[in-house]
Amino acid sequence: MKLLSDFKSRMRSWKLSKQEPSEIFSKYYRTNKWGDPDSRSGKGSNLNTTQSVREALPKMVRTLDANSFLDLPCGDFFWMRTVDLGVSKYTGGDIVSDLIAENQKQYGREGVTFEVINLIEGPVPRHDIVFTRDCLVHLSNAHVMDALRNIKASGSTWLITTTNPTVQSNEDIATGYWRALDLTKPPFSFGAPVYTIDESMPGVKGSRSDKSLGVWRVSEIPDY
Repeated sequence: MKLLSDFKSRMRSWKLSKQEPSEIFSKYYRTNKWGDPDSRSGKGSNLNTTQSVREALPKMVRTLDANSFLDLPCGDFFWMRTVDLGVSKYTGGDIVSDLIAENQKQYGREGVTFEVINLIEGPVPRHDIVFTRDCLVHLSNAHVMDALRNIKASGSTWLITTTNPTVQSNEDIATGYWRALDLTKPPFSFGAPVYTIDESMPGVKGSRSDKSLGVWRVSEIPDY
């Protein structure tokens, strides 16, 4: 059984490697790949699993004295729509064009806009904060580095992104899969975060005890 499981996993990785990221994530959106009843962005984007980040994020925005916020990828905006960030400019970016069109139709207003932005190919528009939650964990190591290059090239001030500090080493995957990442370990080798937001949710199914959001200065992202 293990041999069959390993074979199927390798085949799926091979198939994913032959597809463009926009195709992969558009299909995930259309088919509700992760099967969450509330959010097509998956169980990590429902109100239960975002309780801690919804409480902590506005405080962090104030700490960083930020006035513009790029949410990339913004997904279906399910939980973020409940958060008052206190900024004058919110941009939701995502690679899935149908999702962006729907978000703009439902939630677009003065100070809140949605744009198709390809984090892997760029460019990434400049903002005080680039917020990249539960995204890099779905990208191959090469695509993570592409994304980080584009974020650094944006000239933005702060990056807030998911990191898991108990990960022993960062394995590689085909884009579209998932694995936990510790951005302070090779091949990414960030320095220690300036701040962290604890996202562990004890008692919530599927939550990791080490899940956190790290805050780094964009200018200090390593050159790859």
